[in-house]
Amino acid sequence: MAEFAAGDSRVTAIALETNSGISRATNRALEAATGEFVVLLDHDDVLDSDALAEIAAVIMSNDAVDVIYSDEDKLDESGQRFHPHFKPDWDPELLLAYPYLGHVTAIRREVLHRIGGFRPEFDGSQDYDVMLRATEVARRVVHIPKVLYHWRVVPGSAAGDTDAKPWAHLASRRALEDAYCTVELMAWSNPVHSKAPTTCVVGSLVHRP
Repeated sequence: MAEFAAGDSRVTAIALETNSGISRATNRALEAATGEFVVLLDHDDVLDSDALAEIAAVIMSNDAVDVIYSDEDKLDESGQRFHPHFKPDWDPELLLAYPYLGHVTAIRREVLHRIGGFRPEFDGSQDYDVMLRATEVARRVVHIPKVLYHWRVVPGSAAGDTDAKPWAHLASRRALEDAYCTVELMAWSNPVHSKAPTTCVVGSLVHRP
């Protein structure tokens, strides 16, 4: 990465002295970021060649957009694409069922700073926590109905087995319950036993005078 950054002034590589978790590492990168939007990308996944251009087109056409997401698929070890995920347009109720925004997601940097960035206590499902909090304050959420992200499937990854990281399910549940508290809902979540990362939410509105 350092060699790559040395050859391109647009790239900044940051090396941390200790491994303090994904949220703290991402927050350190946010401190160094200068762009208007932040695009999240896992180290072994692949962005479509048109991904950034498609995101830029949405930004240029709508000043109020704060969160952008696209469709995605998976990439096997031989480079073959499979299992496309064609997502609906913005649906806040569906987001409470599972983190369907997924990849690729772009979030206005000012929004990320306003919500306090990534929270280490939700490591394992830190992206879901950010999705819930960012969309809560976003002026507009826009879906790009194109496959712009290829999620690589390797042994031990959540891309191939949703049960590969059980702690992530617990973190997702905590993030969801925290999100319900912020919108003044009394709720509790029950994990659905299936291969899909789905949570059934049971609750009631809190009526205040």
